[in-house]
Amino acid sequence: MALIISSIICLYYPQNVILIYPPAVDQNRQNKRTNREIAVYTAELIKLAETYNLNFINLFQAMIDHGNLTTLCKGQLDDGLHFGKEGYDLLAQLIVKKLQE
Repeated sequence: MALIISSIICLYYPQNVILIYPPAVDQNRQNKRTNREIAVYTAELIKLAETYNLNFINLFQAMIDHGNLTTLCKGQLDDGLHFGKEGYDLLAQLIVKKLQE
């Protein structure tokens, strides 16, 4: 991730970059990744965002705080990973809020 980020900020001013952390999953339907693994990965991304002075959206934490992963992750594939309308609505709200800052 550090290599990807450094490549991006070579092209764009860091303040124009928004890093979006990975989403939480509904572990009742997703058996390939767990929220514990995603939390560890997200913690590393937070360190990178701070190191490179990037804006970020903590989608993982926002989904956990929402509290209803079943609803957020119920989409067309219904696999616990891909979003449904509510998940995309949450992501859109977070992006708009960050852009307004």
